[in-house]
Amino acid sequence: MRIPRFTVRRLMLAVAVIGVMMSYERMRERWTTLRGRAAYHARLAEFYRASIDDPSGWLKPNPEMEKHDPEPPPISPYGPDAWEPDKCRILMEYHARMRDYWESHW
Repeated sequence: MRIPRFTVRRLMLAVAVIGVMMSYERMRERWTTLRGRAAYHARLAEFYRASIDDPSGWLKPNPEMEKHDPEPPPISPYGPDAWEPDKCRILMEYHARMRDYWESHW
């Protein structure tokens, strides 16, 4: 029975293949995380945009948004003046910018 020969070329090829496999897995995890953050901000921007158009939804907290919050918003949605249209507009613009930011890092 022959013992396989491990030449430098074969070892370099094996290291390269393993490196590509590991980097692909890491990039896939990163893409998943970034897509999730972008989707979160897109949902919140749409929520605040709808709140400007329909004031009846201003005082309805959305527990789904709180559960998946990767970072806190700049203005608390539970402040006394957070649900006024100008504050909703600020939050809508903030989340639109954050969505663009996370989409640009894919």
